[in-house]
Amino acid sequence: MVFRNYTSRGTEWWVTPERLAKMQKSNAADRNKFRQANKEKIALQYKKWREANPEKARENVRQWRKKNKDYVNQKAREWNKNNPSKIKERIAKRRLRDLDGYNAMKRMASAKRRAIKMKRLHVDHDFEIEKVLTNQCKSLYNRLGIKFEVDHIVALADGGWHHHTNLHVIPLTWNRRKHTKELSSIPSCWNPFVI
Repeated sequence: MVFRNYTSRGTEWWVTPERLAKMQKSNAADRNKFRQANKEKIALQYKKWREANPEKARENVRQWRKKNKDYVNQKAREWNKNNPSKIKERIAKRRLRDLDGYNAMKRMASAKRRAIKMKRLHVDHDFEIEKVLTNQCKSLYNRLGIKFEVDHIVALADGGWHHHTNLHVIPLTWNRRKHTKELSSIPSCWNPFVI
């Protein structure tokens, strides 16, 4: 015998494993039947709950996507394959809305691909910190009117790693001037190793 639940009178209800399996199957069928018959009502309840608890709803979605990462990626790849024109529209809208941000994300992806190709992508690299640095470039541009880029302190070509501790934000013109040279080629006020 296995424990099923407490009754309304507070007594224990014990059943055989076969009976418990049959009850669970019947309950699941009843729940599915109820869901099918009340789709709009359930959807409305979920909508009200999401509106009342937006943070919890977003966190639930985040957790589900994290737990089902392979499934989500597979579905995204399928959708991308079946909707190339919609992808082009999305990219065009994003470029119109925020060209600098779009280009910054492309540079970030390019740096990652380059690091993988050169086998210089560090296993402990934190992409969230890299995104923060990329957003900092945009913020500095909005405040100062000068374009900034995320740069490798020690260039990948010189044996540096694509790691968040090897990245810093410098003006675009200084980054172009530095290229793969030593840090001494940029002004000392921006060089993190000059004290």
